[in-house]
Amino acid sequence: MIAPLAACLLVLSPVAGGEAEPGDAAAAIAATVDEHFVVAWALEGVTPAEPATDEAWFRRVHLDLTGRIPTASAVRDFVDAHPFGADDAAKRAVVEGLLNGPGYVTHFTAVWRDALVPELTRDQQAAFQRPGFEAWLRNALLENRPYDDFARELLTAELAAADMEATPFGPQTGSAGPQAFYTARETKPEELAAATTRAFLGTRLECAECHDHPFDHWKQEEFWRFAAFFGGLERDTDRGGRLGELRERTDATVLQIPPEVTLKSGVTEVPATYLDGSAPVLIPGQSPRSALAERLVAPENDLFARVAVNRLWGLLFGRGIVDPVDDFGELNPPSHPELLDKLAEQFVASGYDLKTLLTGLALSDAYGLSSKHESDPPGDLFARYPVKPLPAAVLYDSLERATGRFTPFDPTDGGNPFIMQEDARAEFLNTFRDDSERPADRRTSILQALSLMNGGLVAESVDLRRSRTFAAALSAPYLDRDGRLDALFLATLSRQPYPAEREELNAYVHAADDEAEALADLFWTLLNSSEFSTNH
Repeated sequence: MIAPLAACLLVLSPVAGGEAEPGDAAAAIAATVDEHFVVAWALEGVTPAEPATDEAWFRRVHLDLTGRIPTASAVRDFVDAHPFGADDAAKRAVVEGLLNGPGYVTHFTAVWRDALVPELTRDQQAAFQRPGFEAWLRNALLENRPYDDFARELLTAELAAADMEATPFGPQTGSAGPQAFYTARETKPEELAAATTRAFLGTRLECAECHDHPFDHWKQEEFWRFAAFFGGLERDTDRGGRLGELRERTDATVLQIPPEVTLKSGVTEVPATYLDGSAPVLIPGQSPRSALAERLVAPENDLFARVAVNRLWGLLFGRGIVDPVDDFGELNPPSHPELLDKLAEQFVASGYDLKTLLTGLALSDAYGLSSKHESDPPGDLFARYPVKPLPAAVLYDSLERATGRFTPFDPTDGGNPFIMQEDARAEFLNTFRDDSERPADRRTSILQALSLMNGGLVAESVDLRRSRTFAAALSAPYLDRDGRLDALFLATLSRQPYPAEREELNAYVHAADDEAEALADLFWTLLNSSEFSTNH
């Protein structure tokens, strides 16, 4: 009898964003999410958390879409403009403003770089390809290039023909950016096969490289047959070593199995074959990679869209509908298969529009829930917003914004994207690096906590002579003590102090011999709080 009750709730309950206007793809996506969870929560007997406050939602969406906290003035303007609470139109204006700004391009350049070629930030030799790859990503995001075109361009990156005369100064083709996908893997077919299936099919095929997959149905020979799509790639190691010109033999459709690998069938070479066992039909001169790309992004391959939707869902909601996001398989089914299928269908219908998908997800009621809940409902019910520790780069950029520290490259103001990272940032990112598969699983170690508490960046932030934020809060003639408390809270936690906090802190500052020193201690405490270092 529960299902009919849930069906009634579905009919009677309002959806986030109101009724979706015909043709409003983002509102339709938000409605799909909300309709689904009205039923899912009723079926599970779970009461969702209360909606997050406007300040919490505003901070959350800035962190997720631009990778840094909002400015104090932006928070104050948003709250002051909506004294009775922000409605759906106001929130949508915020989301669209962020997605059309440079902060989105900069942040998601890093997101896609780490998802597609993580070697660029982990391998010193591969790092030489990073500026070109990031420039290509940045252009794609600026143009809001459809995701299928984005994937197709990466997988069919233009390479020199194998019989072309060598060029004296490295690559002469027009795809220097996406070529990093191949050079970072040293053009090894097995590594490219594993990277392609993981990125675009959410499948961890690499376990089948040496033997049949222990937990899935993939066979070793299937892995190598798929790797054969990349068998024609080669690199001119005599002219540039690892950075030598990439070339491709388009007639190479059969891969020679490496001598250290023995297939059960005993064969020593295998033809390029799709994962469903079918063979590509190539026209003369066509690259096997182009045939593979067209097969992957074809509308009938719904897995391609489902994986993309699940990746962005995991980024915003802290865990995927399939979790981890790149581990689709029979033994790891989606927690909400109907929802994932419907969202993928809407994503395809939108023209693989990434901004539309992000807008719809960010405007859903589920995304707008508080992170506080009286009980602790299972994470895969998404009945409260998860508490997500900030990734290292997001934490650093948020510290800089909170403290008003000068940076030579401010992603929200434009600037030179090729500037080298300063030592302080590189050291911070290295200390706080965390490769957890799930955003909500990131943990702060003792070393990281000590680094944050005693590091130069935080110490500088409470120095009246060096911190722009602290100096402004302390010296502004129009601010009284309450105003200074508000300024420091808004700059760090994107909210004003709660009444109890205000009363206690006022008493603390009033009793201090040196008010400036007391406020500096408060600022230091706010920057080191878990509320600052998490997205909640």
